[in-house]
Parts: sequence; C-alpha cells; structure tokens
Amino acid sequence: MFELPSVLDGPALLDKAFGRAAKATATGPDRVARARNLAAARVKVAGLAIESTLRGVVKGFPSLGRLPPFYRELVDLLVDEGQLKKHLGAADWAADRSATIARDYRRRIGRAEGKSIGELRQEAYGRLSSVVKQVAPDLDALIQARRALRKIPQIDPDVPTIVVAGYPNVGKSSFVRAVSTGRPKIADYPSERRRWRPARSRP
Repeated sequence: MFELPSVLDGPALLDKAFGRAAKATATGPDRVARARNLAAARVKVAGLAIESTLRGVVKGFPSLGRLPPFYRELVDLLVDEGQLKKHLGAADWAADRSATIARDYRRRIGRAEGKSIGELRQEAYGRLSSVVKQVAPDLDALIQARRALRKIPQIDPDVPTIVVAGYPNVGKSSFVRAVSTGRPKIADYPSERRRWRPARSRP
C-alpha cells in the first residue's frame, strides 16, 4: 500500500554523511585558502547529507491527515499515530538543526587561520554527530514503523468488503470457497480441541 523511503539508523546516517564529506575537494590560491575551502566543503557535504536524508524520510511517510479514515485508523493501530508524528517531528528538527550547524561552521571556517581550521571542522562534525545521536531512537522507531506500514494491504474503502472471522476449524475457508472464487490459505490447527474437565476435589 505505502511506498515508503528507506530509513537509516543513526550510525549508518553518520557513516553516509562523513563518507561523502571525505570525498569532497576544493581549490584555492594558496595552501591556507585550500585548507579553509576544503574544511568548509566537507562540513557542507556532511550537513547536506544528513539534512537531505532526513527530509526524504519525513516527506516519504504518508500525510496522516490526508488518509481515508479506514487507513488512518489502521495506521494508528499498527504504529500509534501520535508517536509516529513525534518521531517524524524529531527527524524534521534534526534536518533543520544540521543545516544550521553546517551553515554556521562554514562561516566560521571562512574566517579561520592555521590550526583552528581543522579544529572547527572537527567541532562541526561533533555537533552534527550529537544531533543524529539525539534522534537515533526516533530513527529506530521509524524503521519499525516502516516495516509495519509496508504490510498494509491495498483496500478501496469505497468497495463493499466482507470479513469472515471465527474460531479455528469452524469452516471459514470452506464457506469462502463455496460462495466465491477465492482460495484462502488454510493454516494448520489441531484437529481436536482439548476438553475442559473440572478438577476433582480431594476428600
């Protein structure tokens, strides 16, 4: 039913961001300028990787307010609508925060000299890591929610639907086969039920 985006956990997201940042290149008129531009480029790439990945997660999940009532209630039963909104809100906050951190440190690196260039880059990496670690539990919850939501069948709520339910071995599958062209899957159940017997009282 739902085509949901892949969700990375915290460590995988950081590996993605810093892996991309390590491949960044930069030029400059002298050694100091090249070091400054490279540090700024790496911070930019790392921040953008985190931001864009989290934005994709938030936008990829269905807008619960726009779902038909049937699906909205089903989503609420499977993942708890309130908690899902909370986890998505945390991911959205982390995306905003990562963009702000990257922008701020790029500006600071642009005015830095000498050893402070590398120190500021490391500091930016640490701030970005802290943001991702802060929302890591929310990302784990979104991974579980994704697994649950992908199992929801596609049902047209405007088409009348009949549900056949009952205890095991009462003939549900036989009934469905008799009145329709459906061929339901029959699960294995014990053929005999254990009968309840009252406990004997001791004299």
